[in-house]
Amino acid sequence: MIEILIAGIILGLYSGLSPGPLLILVVSQTLKHGSTEGVKVAFAPLITDIPIILITLLLISLISRYNPILGVISIIGGIYLGYMAYESFKGFD
Repeated sequence: MIEILIAGIILGLYSGLSPGPLLILVVSQTLKHGSTEGVKVAFAPLITDIPIILITLLLISLISRYNPILGVISIIGGIYLGYMAYESFKGFD
């Protein structure tokens, strides 16, 4: 269990420190309004992501009891993945 926690912390740090839109927003807000506002923006995903994660875990726990639903979701995902591969290779004409 501790290995999963450590992996999650490392992945979170890597994602949080990699350049992207959130980092630019934090830097921008910090430069415009001070470090307090930058910290607020940096912590916003912690507040907004928790309900999304909880709802997702609830839905997954409900769906996991029904194998036919998981099969349909897997087939649809496979078809979509095939479509994306087709579109990706279509650009090489």
